[in-house]
Amino acid sequence: MTKNILTSGEGYERDITHYEFDISPHKWSYSLGDVLAVYPHNNPNMVDQFLDEAKLNPEECLDI
Repeated sequence: MTKNILTSGEGYERDITHYEFDISPHKWSYSLGDVLAVYPHNNPNMVDQFLDEAKLNPEECLDI
């Protein structure tokens, strides 16, 4: 990652961030209009431990 810039204004309801990556060492191509999707995941055991310690129900929506 070569750039990580928060573009949403202060007080905006969510973060909108501009990222740039250096792919030059790889044989990948990226053209205008291409999209990079990131699908994060968490260790299920750590999630269960957190939910248990925080006394949160995983079936309920947390609205802060």
